[in-house]
Amino acid sequence: MNKYFIFSDIHGRNLDELKGRLEESGFEEDNPNHILVSLGDLFDRGNDSYNLCKYINSMIKKNRCIALWGNHEVILANWLYSNFENYYSVIYANGTTKTIKSFVEGLIKDNKLKLSNDERAYLSYFYRNGYVIDERQVDVLNKIRASEEFRYYINHLLPYLVINDKYLLCHSGLTYKYDYEVYKYNFNKYNFIRNDGSLLVEEETRSLIIELDNNPNKSLPKVPFNKFNYDKVIHGHLYVSHFNKDDPYNIYFGKDNICIDSPYYINVLVINEDNSLSFSKI
Repeated sequence: MNKYFIFSDIHGRNLDELKGRLEESGFEEDNPNHILVSLGDLFDRGNDSYNLCKYINSMIKKNRCIALWGNHEVILANWLYSNFENYYSVIYANGTTKTIKSFVEGLIKDNKLKLSNDERAYLSYFYRNGYVIDERQVDVLNKIRASEEFRYYINHLLPYLVINDKYLLCHSGLTYKYDYEVYKYNFNKYNFIRNDGSLLVEEETRSLIIELDNNPNKSLPKVPFNKFNYDKVIHGHLYVSHFNKDDPYNIYFGKDNICIDSPYYINVLVINEDNSLSFSKI
């Protein structure tokens, strides 16, 4: 039986921090029954996106990791694969410029990318401002989207995961109509593919966002979703303090959902071999 170690919303934090939290949770890299699950938003805001991507890819190749789409993966893929059409506020506000910088520096260090001093100068403006204003910037950014690490990661993302017919895992566990429409638009427009080569269909993209009975904002429009019926929805995207304002750190266990995202602390939820749950509490 497999043992699953679930984390979410790493947002470019240092890879060593993630590995340290996994080790504290009992994860063993040489144990084939220990499986990592990333609930999305691996990128942006922090400075170590490239190394995180390399690590997750290496574990996927060993059948030791399952990675899901998050909204930041959608933002980054949408932007890179649409010839950088998205506007400044999306790229800069979400920290995507830090992700691009991390990939540039990582690819150069791994001897997978060579840039002239002029090309580095073109990118420095983009890092500071989030604008793509020059074809020479585009040439460099095209090298990022063509990189093996990025393409492998994007092509192996799944929209959701069901574990032991008991737990439904997805990026977000709360329905916002606006968010849903953005997801649906991005997925349908760019025809993202599964790792088996088949296209994602609209019904499956909805599972990025699952409606919960304990929605704290009852005035929000509802988007019906009743395809699944499992004991718990395990998700990130929203801070745990969204559900429990007195505790911004620890995993939230609700009636229908388990939220693990904290901006201060990498939470790791463990699904044990007997389907029980465990985690380290601050």
